[in-house]
Amino acid sequence: MAKPPSYEGTGLVNLIAEIEYRMTGESPSPRLTDPTAVPDAATYVLVLFDGLGAAQLEHSAARSLANSLAGTLDAPFPTTTSVSLATVATGLPPSQH
Repeated sequence: MAKPPSYEGTGLVNLIAEIEYRMTGESPSPRLTDPTAVPDAATYVLVLFDGLGAAQLEHSAARSLANSLAGTLDAPFPTTTSVSLATVATGLPPSQH
């Protein structure tokens, strides 16, 4: 059985909170457990690959992406595009959007 997603520091919502905090000084959700995973910058660009999980990076055609991997995140539940996009747009876990 898969473990439930984290909303306390290792999930997509926490990445959004980390970026929001760096840009505004506040965020509605807990930030990343390891904030050093996101470098300091004046601006940020977030690129999401729909349907790309860590397991797909084991394919030989994904070697360059795998070599650039800085870490992995828990997807929100349910793991659908619309839920993830709502999490990105609101900075909140699914139970709050």
